Amino acid sequence: MPQNETEESPVYSVSVSGIVRTGTAREVLRAIQANARDESSVRKMSLRQYAEVLVSDAPYFLTKEELKFLENESYPSEFDRALRYLATMQSSGVRILAKSEEVA
Repeated sequence: MPQNETEESPVYSVSVSGIVRTGTAREVLRAIQANARDESSVRKMSLRQYAEVLVSDAPYFLTKEELKFLENESYPSEFDRALRYLATMQSSGVRILAKSEEVA
């Protein structure tokens, strides 16, 4: 279960369709959202809604084994959880390259 979102978050290096982005999970998700097509529903959501949808839609994109594994992990925030779920979805084009244990 995500902990308090005011806690500090690790810094990730993430490949998003071949472009490397570095930042907290919140910052990376915000950048992904900002680069979505103008007509995309992703752009029209709040960042919190986007994170919630990524997690709630995961059963459609992940195997039962992947989902069970991710559900049993702990995350510093709901944004870290959403980024990890997104990176596990094969069709997303998002891959976590590194995660710094130092926090932002």
